[in-house]
Amino acid sequence: MAKEVGFKKRIVVLGDLAPLGQAEASFLSGDSDWFTDELGPTFKGADFTFVNLECPLINSESPIPKLGPALGAKTDSANALKNFSLVGLANNHIYDHGEGGVKHTLELLDKSNISYLGAGMNLSSAGKPRVVNLGDVTVGFLAWSHHEFCIATEISAGAFPIDLRLGLGILEDLQQKCDFVILFYHGGVEHFPYPTPEQRANCKFLAERGVDLIVCQHSHIIGASETVGDSTILYGQGNYCFDLKGKETVEHWSQGLLLDVAVEVGKPLHAEFVPILQDINDGMRPKLASPDVAAGILEKQRELSEILLDSEAYEEVWASYVERQANNFLYGQLPVGRYIRKALKILGLMRLPWGRRQALKVLNCMECEAHSDVIVAGLKRIINKKDGS
Repeated sequence: MAKEVGFKKRIVVLGDLAPLGQAEASFLSGDSDWFTDELGPTFKGADFTFVNLECPLINSESPIPKLGPALGAKTDSANALKNFSLVGLANNHIYDHGEGGVKHTLELLDKSNISYLGAGMNLSSAGKPRVVNLGDVTVGFLAWSHHEFCIATEISAGAFPIDLRLGLGILEDLQQKCDFVILFYHGGVEHFPYPTPEQRANCKFLAERGVDLIVCQHSHIIGASETVGDSTILYGQGNYCFDLKGKETVEHWSQGLLLDVAVEVGKPLHAEFVPILQDINDGMRPKLASPDVAAGILEKQRELSEILLDSEAYEEVWASYVERQANNFLYGQLPVGRYIRKALKILGLMRLPWGRRQALKVLNCMECEAHSDVIVAGLKRIINKKDGS
C-alpha cells in the first residue's frame, strides 16, 4: 500500500539531561512533569520525544578511574523519564560507574517500559538502532559517542562508538526500513560552538549517505548548523537539564535548543530550533525562553552558522582556539607546580622549558597511528592493572 504524501508527524528532541543538583529530588520522586511541564505546547503536542540521559542510574557508587567527574543518579526508579518516548545513552558518562551502572540503568528503563538506544552490555547490543512507526512515517534512530572512558567492546558494557567502519553497515540497513534516519552524535569540544574539522567531515559524510538529521550533543553550548543537500546538521544542542556545581553562572550552560522536527512523507525533514533555559531562580527547571531571550539566542546561533560557512572566518576561529588549547596542554605537562606554570604562561616563556623538538615529539605520538594506537592500548593496560582488574 502506497504511503500517503502529506502525512505529517512531529518529533521533539531534547539535549543533555543529568538529573543532579536541584533536579535530583524531582527525579528520585518520579515527578516526570517537573522536567517537561514548562516546555509548552511544542513538547506536549509532539508525537514522539527524545532526550539524552547524560549519566547512569546507579544503585551504589562504583566510579571508574577516569578524568573529569563521575556522574550518576542514585535511584531505584526511572519513572521520571516516562514522558519521553526514547532515551539516548550513547555518551561519555554512561560508563562512569562501570558495568554495574550500565546494567542498573538498562534494568530501570526496561522496568518502566522506556525505550533506549546507544549503550548496552556489549558492543552489539549498544549499536542496535530503534525503528519507530509514527502512523504512516517510519523513522530510524541511531546514537553514537566519542571515545572517553565509555565505549563498549564485544565483551564489556558501554556506549556505541563514533566509528564509520562499524556504523555504515548499520546505517545502510536502517535506510532500507525507514523513511527518515536521525543520528545523535555525542561528540565535539566542550564549550566550543563549532565542530572540529574531523567532526564536521564525519557529519557531512553521513549526511551525504542519507542521514536526514544529525544532532551533535556533549558540547554544552548551542552551536552552529548547516545543511547538506536535504539533511540538517546541528553542531551543538546545548543543555536541557544539567545542574552541575560551579556552572550556575555560565550563561551558555543554562541554554539549549528544543528541536521541533516535522517528518512528512515525500518532503525533506524539517527541524525548527526552539530556545529553552534552565531557570536559575526556579531550581534550574527547564523552560521555554521568553520571546525576547529566544530571539537573541536564535540570532547568535545564526551568526555562528554564518561564520562556519565562511571558510576563512571559521579557519581563523579554529586556529586561534586550537593554539590556545595546545599551549594550555603543554603548560599542564610541565613537572612543576601550578604557580610556576602560571608564571611561565603570563611571561610567555613556554618555549624555554619545552622547545620545538619536544613539542614535535608530543605531536608525533598523538598524530601517528603507529604510536598513538600503541600508547593508548598500553596505558589502558597499565591503568587496569593498577586498578586490580
